[in-house]
Amino acid sequence: MLRLFLAALFLCGTLSAQAQPLKTWGYVAAWMSDGWRDLALQDFERLVFFELAIDEQGNISERNGWPENWSEFRSAASLTPIDVTVRCFDANIVSNVFDKPAAVKRLLVETERIAADEGVAGIQLDFEIYDALKPETIAAYRQFLSTLSSHLHQMSPARKLTVFYSVGDATALYDSESLAQVDYVVVQGYDSHWQRGDESGPLSPLAGDERETWASSLQQVLDAGAQREQVVMSFPLYGYEWPVQSSQPKSKTIGGGRVLYYSAATDEGDGNSIRDRLDHYGYVYDAVSASSYYTYQKNNVWYVGWFEDGYSLRKKSEFIAAQGLRGLAFFALGYDQGALVRNHLKEHAKAR
Repeated sequence: MLRLFLAALFLCGTLSAQAQPLKTWGYVAAWMSDGWRDLALQDFERLVFFELAIDEQGNISERNGWPENWSEFRSAASLTPIDVTVRCFDANIVSNVFDKPAAVKRLLVETERIAADEGVAGIQLDFEIYDALKPETIAAYRQFLSTLSSHLHQMSPARKLTVFYSVGDATALYDSESLAQVDYVVVQGYDSHWQRGDESGPLSPLAGDERETWASSLQQVLDAGAQREQVVMSFPLYGYEWPVQSSQPKSKTIGGGRVLYYSAATDEGDGNSIRDRLDHYGYVYDAVSASSYYTYQKNNVWYVGWFEDGYSLRKKSEFIAAQGLRGLAFFALGYDQGALVRNHLKEHAKAR
């Protein structure tokens, strides 16, 4: 009976009527190649293929089978625009590329070639840099973005340009002038507490005294010059579970955390999804962060797991609507086996 009750709570959490409909985006991660199946793809405003990676010469060196291995997905999503992510998380690579005009030109040519595919509706740049960059490197990146934006918008049909805005970066890659040249800004809405952090806590807090919250992250991107109608908040379909010092939900960690998907089992076997944990240990909803957690003890060690569910999805959707933002992006499709995404799409399909 408890399991049925919990399941009902989680799955109905997204069914509350919102003040206004939201646009829904979904990330299709290369390592979750079937994550898009059994979803109503036509109800997404945009789908984002994640990811292509660059090297130090400005080549797109890692393509994860794009596009040749993704023909079935592309066909199924024929009614929904597909964006392709070009990413770099390494400050050394960014410096090597944007300090060399030849490398910048090579990256520009390769990125535009990806965008020119008739099945591609736009490019997303995901450059997450947590080390300081030289001012001239930042200026070169912004010039690259400006040129790319101009070229994409001149294509027929025009392609969209999106940037992923990671909070807490040591380098401010974007300012009001650069953000004015992009169509959309996806704001990092997760990893306020992270896998190898020294304290457990919510990944995606709405408010509270956390390092970053949805409220503070939104203010940061608005202060940088983004417009509310550009902003899409990203929502995690995974959680972290840490070994901790005590049963307190925000206890100090005593080891690295593990990633647990909302519904999909990990490669370690059955019983390793968040919902499996909840069947055994229950959960507590934290109203301040609008996130949920569970605790349990095994072999004299306490564990705590933080995650998002139907309740938190509803609260964060209400926040997006109240703030006049564009919508919400799920990362990544398949992590929940559709348990949260399908209900959200049914509620907000009219926004498509």
